[in-house]
Amino acid sequence: MSNSFSNKPGSAQSSSVFPADFGANRKVHFQSNQAEEELPQKDLPRIFGFRTSAVIEIAIFFVLALIIDFFWHGNRFADVNPHPFFIIVVMIATQYGSSEGLLAATIATLAFLIGNLPAKTLDMTDYDFLLAMTKLPILWFVSALLLGELRLRQIRERDLLREFYEKAKEREEFISQSFRQLEKVKNNLEVQMASQMKSGLSLYTAANKLEKLEPRDVVMAVGEFVQALMHAEKFSLYLLNNNKLEVVISQNWEDDDLYQPVINNTNPLFEAVVSKREFLTVINDDQRDILGHEGLIAGPVLNKDTGEVIGMLKVEKCHFLDINLTTVETFRMLCEWVGATYTNARRYQDAKKESLINPSLQLLSQSFLRRQSDFLSALGKRAGFDVSMVLVRVENVDELDREGQQQAAVALGEAVRSNLRAVDQAFEYNDNHWNYAVLLPYTPAQNAHVVVDKIQKALGKKATGRKGSKPRFAHEVRSLYRHAPRQVA
Repeated sequence: MSNSFSNKPGSAQSSSVFPADFGANRKVHFQSNQAEEELPQKDLPRIFGFRTSAVIEIAIFFVLALIIDFFWHGNRFADVNPHPFFIIVVMIATQYGSSEGLLAATIATLAFLIGNLPAKTLDMTDYDFLLAMTKLPILWFVSALLLGELRLRQIRERDLLREFYEKAKEREEFISQSFRQLEKVKNNLEVQMASQMKSGLSLYTAANKLEKLEPRDVVMAVGEFVQALMHAEKFSLYLLNNNKLEVVISQNWEDDDLYQPVINNTNPLFEAVVSKREFLTVINDDQRDILGHEGLIAGPVLNKDTGEVIGMLKVEKCHFLDINLTTVETFRMLCEWVGATYTNARRYQDAKKESLINPSLQLLSQSFLRRQSDFLSALGKRAGFDVSMVLVRVENVDELDREGQQQAAVALGEAVRSNLRAVDQAFEYNDNHWNYAVLLPYTPAQNAHVVVDKIQKALGKKATGRKGSKPRFAHEVRSLYRHAPRQVA
């Protein structure tokens, strides 16, 4: 799957910064911490409301106790102090609570008294007899009640703490989950902010590169500028030449792409963009047919002052979510910006052709070379002196960047000014290569090698290329005018 969208058949998907479940309705109920809060009890097996385990333990104890008593004295341990029945009463009360403790006390009383009532003597009053009969049962019931209630209070406190622990654990899990979601959102936002900051810096860098004074430099900078603004994966720039659009930039085009490098004036796309100056996008149904397989967005690059169409900018592939009205307006602004910058660069070049000095190279211009060479040739013919010209060509241009080429030109001008005569002049001379020319008045062609040696030594000391490599220069001497001395008859 890809989140890119092009004019080719494909699929698209989009992703959001926020998780899908973030913001869903969550209901977490936290009850107040009240001491008297009734807690749900676990469903344990019970017999007549008493826990089965307690009933079984009581039954086993009394069966064994009565069997032992049967082989003992048969008086239900009446002469044993403390009485053995305290064992089961205290144990059941402290383990299960007051209800089971009272049950144990009741069975202990029945087991102690049934068939084993104390004998009433003549010196005993009714109260003495009643006390002798009920003393141990009363102690058993009081012990069961007190110890059982203490146990129940402990159980309640334990259950409260357990519930508070479960709620705290639930709250902690909810907070942890929320934190993880917020952290994920934060990370996504940081990525977006970093991407936007990077895009802003890229846009600033691309805009600086676009503001060039050479038309070819403007064309080369358009690619980076389009990527910074549109995030396009495939795009192209066409320039209008001889009533047809010719591609000068084809970013990321592949061999199996059907995009046309040359669009003739009979093409509907040419008519819509160049003739009608329309901005086309696949969002509109009628414009989608005009674009066909050529791209997603296309628009004219205009000279806004004159309305002249310079070329066409076209986006063939980009992210699906980037195809919207905002993108179309951004694309329109981009075309205007490229058109304005390219127009300014052409105006600068036109003005430079008519100027005397090329400020970037610090050399006299090529247009002035033609006038000056014609003037010196005519002057040499009239005054009777030779005029020669030395052409200097950088042979290893591929090893030099733009700055290195300019440094070579500046070094040539400085070499001529510092090592040659005041009348010798260095010019820009473009003839399919980075060439320079030096006009040498009053210098015959056969003597120009002296000037060539001086220039070559000076250039070897000053000019340096990329990574410290020195440019290699080739020289050619031409004679503009050769003076033939008059023979005296």
